[in-house]
Amino acid sequence: MLPVATTLLFTEILRLGTHFPCTLDSEMLENRERYMTHPDISGPKGLPFVGNLREFAGADRIGNMMRWKAEYGETIHIKLVNRDAYILTNPADIYEVLVKSAHKVHKSPILKKGLTRALGEGLLLSEEDFHKRQRRLTQPAFHTQRITSYADTIVDYGQTMVNSWGDQSQLDVHHEMMTVTMQVIAKVLFDADVSEDADDLGHAITVGIESAMHKITNPMALPDWVPTARNRKTNKVYDLLNTTVNDMIEARRQTMEDKGDLLSMLLLSTDENGERMNDKQVRDEAMTLFLAGHETTANALTWALYLLSENPDIREKLVTEIDTVIGQRRATLTDLKQLTYTQQVIKEAMRLYPPAWILTRIVQEPFELSKFTAQPNNIMIVSQYLTHRDPQYWENPNQFDPSRWTPEAENDHTKFAYFPFGGGPRVCMGNHFAMMEAQLVLATILQHATVDLAPNTTIIPEPVITLRPLGGLPMTVTLREHEAEPTL
Repeated sequence: MLPVATTLLFTEILRLGTHFPCTLDSEMLENRERYMTHPDISGPKGLPFVGNLREFAGADRIGNMMRWKAEYGETIHIKLVNRDAYILTNPADIYEVLVKSAHKVHKSPILKKGLTRALGEGLLLSEEDFHKRQRRLTQPAFHTQRITSYADTIVDYGQTMVNSWGDQSQLDVHHEMMTVTMQVIAKVLFDADVSEDADDLGHAITVGIESAMHKITNPMALPDWVPTARNRKTNKVYDLLNTTVNDMIEARRQTMEDKGDLLSMLLLSTDENGERMNDKQVRDEAMTLFLAGHETTANALTWALYLLSENPDIREKLVTEIDTVIGQRRATLTDLKQLTYTQQVIKEAMRLYPPAWILTRIVQEPFELSKFTAQPNNIMIVSQYLTHRDPQYWENPNQFDPSRWTPEAENDHTKFAYFPFGGGPRVCMGNHFAMMEAQLVLATILQHATVDLAPNTTIIPEPVITLRPLGGLPMTVTLREHEAEPTL
């Protein structure tokens, strides 16, 4: 199977190709200037029909994009089947696409085809006025006062995870981070403890994702109602997920009790007309927050622990801060103001290994970029990975250096040379919660344990929708010598 991000783009290109033939029709010939690539923009020569899809879809796609940037500059023109696509690395162009002209671009329709059954019209997939309305209704769930109340929950689950580790044990740290962040989001979203069901829940989510990818990669995939083995398995999973979420929504509707979780806020929020979300809208947003709310934070923590293992001097400095601020007691919300180096480490880890490594948009209306005019159905590609490692904006860009994120240094950064949470009207709504969670979990881990990359292990980034370590992250645990805290 092709990587997810590539498959989404490939299938979307095929869809667009059905509307725009490879040969110019009379209308396009009359308006050919609109479809010509600017002479100052170049890129790699592609193959007939497929263009540069093979390199863009290949196992070394990040390497190919980095090489293209080195050879062709900050704006790269590629052909993906019969569509013009542009890889943009200039922060000013990235700002234009994500912020200033965000109303002139949409997300890929094929992404919606693959994920609508799981996410409905949640924030990840909705567009225009409906997206704005849902975002306004969901935003109160992430107000500072609301998310800070979750700090104790985060520390509880982080502490329980560390207490389950044995000294000198080897474990997959990526799996551990995925589990703990899933537990946290379930508790803060639904007031539910999924510790005993984490493996089953993870399996159900995996099946759902596999089903979505099957639809995306197979345009002729049979409808859900056809009783194939795949469809029966998928339908069972969706029935379970939907029943679980809908039952919780119905139970909460009957009491309208504010339990302090995100579900309460979704149910209680009203729009400018005084209307609340209906059950389907609440379900769609809740499912979106649950599925998206743990993956990126888990990856950020995974890469941070990997980089600290590779840079023991930085890890020692971080541990000194944690020991000084927290000592042997539990971490608390008030500690975050003093855990400044912890925050710097996380920001730097997300610079080198951004959990969301690439974003794509389909142009709906023309708008100006630094070197050309983006035209309808052009594909705009911006990659956090490329721009975060651009030597034009970062000195020694491949070096892990948390000092880049002191307040003084951060003020000197070029705007949108760093955008791990995206930007504009679709910026990650949970970015503050994610940073709080990452700081508290990382501090809790290093307070009680040291994790080192397992011997003879090579870590390869796997750029799918998010940036994961291919095959996981095997690490060896060494417990620090002080009394463990009680578990949940």
